[in-house]
Amino acid sequence: MTNDEFMVLLDRYLTGRASAQERAQVDQFFNAFQAGAEHERLTDRERLKMQIYTSLNRRIDEDAAIIRNANDGRRMLWGLRVAASVIILITAGWLGYTFFFHKPEVVYVTQTTARGQRMTIPLSDGSVIQLNAASSVTYPEKFNDAVREVSLTGEAFFSVKRDTLRPFEIRTGEISTSVLGTSFNIRAYTEDPVIEVTVKTGSVGVARIGNDGAPIRGVILKPDQQARYTLSNHELYPYKFR
Repeated sequence: MTNDEFMVLLDRYLTGRASAQERAQVDQFFNAFQAGAEHERLTDRERLKMQIYTSLNRRIDEDAAIIRNANDGRRMLWGLRVAASVIILITAGWLGYTFFFHKPEVVYVTQTTARGQRMTIPLSDGSVIQLNAASSVTYPEKFNDAVREVSLTGEAFFSVKRDTLRPFEIRTGEISTSVLGTSFNIRAYTEDPVIEVTVKTGSVGVARIGNDGAPIRGVILKPDQQARYTLSNHELYPYKFR
């Protein structure tokens, strides 16, 4: 019997649909599992399910000993096992999701340059940031499946690897710059009254960030175009060099 076939049999057992012969097979495997003989055959997910089954089955046996002298002990024991089966399935599903599929917490990295210093930073998606002097950038160690997001203070040139399924977004104070794959420069020093986004290749979307965190008042920039955001009046102006 393969592992998949056994896990199907176990589910039949837990839901009360197994025959007497099938229940005997599960009980035999269960006894071997408790003794440690079957652990190596199972995947981590299957082993987790069997460990839950082992723990609850032990509790069932303890509770059954208390009611064993009652006239309807067998009926109560069966009902107890059926109720526990539901708990096993629900608990196994919840723990399986939490243990195997829950995404780990995102780890962020911050890189900072001193005056006169420059730094080249490769990102996990293949994009590259060239961080200028007296600047700082924060980004996740590994991007998720939905968006590639970084934050910048100061100045940096971005060479973004194209990914149509995951836009690349840079937050610079009140400005959000979004691309799919292109190269451009952002200048956003805290002491400067203006934030500038200058495009070298591709298309870049630049927008002011509203109070709710969503972009508003956006412009689309092409090569040799620049957007200037004035902090004093919160206005965004597109500008073309030629």
